[in-house]
Amino acid sequence: MNGEKQQDLRTRLAKLPEQIGKYYAIYFSELRKELSRPDLFSKAVPDYLRGYKRVVSIGGKDGLIVVHFPIELEINVSQTDTGKRLIHFPSVLDAKEDTYEFITFPGSPVNALIGLVSDREDISDVMPSETDWGIGVAGVFDRPAQKADLDTGQVTWQASWTRLAFADFNHLHFWEDTNRAKWEAKQDVKPYVRGLEREELDEVAAPDDVEEAGVKAGDRGVVIEAFQQPDPALVVEYADPVGQTKALITYSTDLEKIFDVFVDRDFLEHREQTPDQDEATQEQTHDFSSSSPVLRGLVPA
Repeated sequence: MNGEKQQDLRTRLAKLPEQIGKYYAIYFSELRKELSRPDLFSKAVPDYLRGYKRVVSIGGKDGLIVVHFPIELEINVSQTDTGKRLIHFPSVLDAKEDTYEFITFPGSPVNALIGLVSDREDISDVMPSETDWGIGVAGVFDRPAQKADLDTGQVTWQASWTRLAFADFNHLHFWEDTNRAKWEAKQDVKPYVRGLEREELDEVAAPDDVEEAGVKAGDRGVVIEAFQQPDPALVVEYADPVGQTKALITYSTDLEKIFDVFVDRDFLEHREQTPDQDEATQEQTHDFSSSSPVLRGLVPA
């Protein structure tokens, strides 16, 4: 990197604290306005969308991550080999606002920083290998990342953070567009809004528990068919954390009524069997990314 580019990078980095603070102040304002709507399936709204957050920006040698933690959570991150504490933020139980922190680990790449704040779990496999880091890459995990057991479909690990955005040094303008901050907030709440017109491939949240299908209020599903005859309806597919279909539920278009529930009983019976305890648990990483064309995983700028 020549001197001119280095100076340009330093200038952009110097602006980031103000830009990130403004971006997420607008995001949280819009999010909380949306969460106050009277037309939500309130039982379905996940806890990670509610409450105040500690927004921690961490700079590395090739980019930046911005991580949201519940502010009531005590945060401790230590080196694996020495146990030396690297990051510590105390729990705040009576917070009245979100807080913003800015720290740097100039020798660490972004992939390592994501692992650092994710209990050192490797979630890098959600980043497409065909995307060249350094050409203008940014992405968002719009909910806590999870790992699940391939045999049982049960979640074995969930990140303590609630949202994580990342960008390389060529995509630091990611946080300049405050209109997108509002859009992100609306998209986060959209699956829980009553009465919206849904289309095929739209993501929806289960408005209530469906016990016979193993579906809980708030579980995310995808509309796989929308039809008008004999009555307007939507078929929503729900999958377990490793991507296996567990139920197809036919709803009225407003999601207020259930017309039909299809469950693969053979699949469920297989899942209920206890795996051999002598076998190592298999895990697979999944990310839950936003529906934005910019925010779905990694996308070249």
